[in-house]
Amino acid sequence: MEATIHGRDLFPCPELPLLVRRYEVAREVALHGHDFTELVVVAAGTAEHEVVRGRRRLLQRVAPGEVFVLAPGERHRYLPRRGFAVWNVLFTHALLAPDADALRAVPGLSDLLATEPLFRAERGPAPRLRLDPPRLAAVGEALALAADEIAGARPGWRLAARASFHRALVLLARAWAEVGRPPALAAAQEAAIAAAIAFMERRHGDEDLAVADVAAAAGLSPHWFSAVFVNATGVPPWQWLTALRIGRAQRLLAAGRLGVTAVALEVGFADPSYFARVFRAQTGCSPRAWRAQKGGGKSASHRTDVRAGPPLPR
Repeated sequence: MEATIHGRDLFPCPELPLLVRRYEVAREVALHGHDFTELVVVAAGTAEHEVVRGRRRLLQRVAPGEVFVLAPGERHRYLPRRGFAVWNVLFTHALLAPDADALRAVPGLSDLLATEPLFRAERGPAPRLRLDPPRLAAVGEALALAADEIAGARPGWRLAARASFHRALVLLARAWAEVGRPPALAAAQEAAIAAAIAFMERRHGDEDLAVADVAAAAGLSPHWFSAVFVNATGVPPWQWLTALRIGRAQRLLAAGRLGVTAVALEVGFADPSYFARVFRAQTGCSPRAWRAQKGGGKSASHRTDVRAGPPLPR
């Protein structure tokens, strides 16, 4: 039976879901999964690396300087040759949350942590980041400092370990940004986001629709879907979904065949009062005022259109 490794058994404390270690892989590693994200930097040697998600199996050779990320739920194993070693950086999404906005603003980081691993697993091989020797040494130094702080647990070690981890992420993001986004990766992201938007357009009236459902429709992990969606569209998926719902509500109210409560239920709002608040926030007027203006043929002084977000890149 395949093993599943849990972060609670590895992380030094709940406040810092992070473990950094240099791992000498001397023998074959059995296929296993984990409930955290794993960033891998190949430090030395080569190996065959197998990644499994669902029915998809991908076997690729990895070499020094190569960087890849394994999302929660993926299973993998190594078939190493002599001298194979990796930096393993194990963490959860909660570790990134306090600095999410700042990290998202670093060019290349979203691609490295979210887009590349998901499309590698879901849609086949995608180009990996490969560090040249000076960059590999710099990243290794930052990770070694993080590992030392975690192992030593001296006063202030949580701050120091997090800072070294962030430095490694920034160095990796800069390297990715210099290489540039491969066209195949951009095309794969556009296809997945288009699938997510089409799913929301079909299902936006379902009050129980969750972001995880949309992520599944796009074939992406819910752990990273929001970051990928924002990277492609500029807005979070829930904001896009809300705009779809309010846009349809505008059309239904203008048609005049349904009351406000019925329209709220039709577009996915179980609470008519909450619907009215969201509608006013999005359009500048109440649902009843909108219906009166549109039904009476008056020109509205309020905003008359709600856009879900910017168009997908062509």
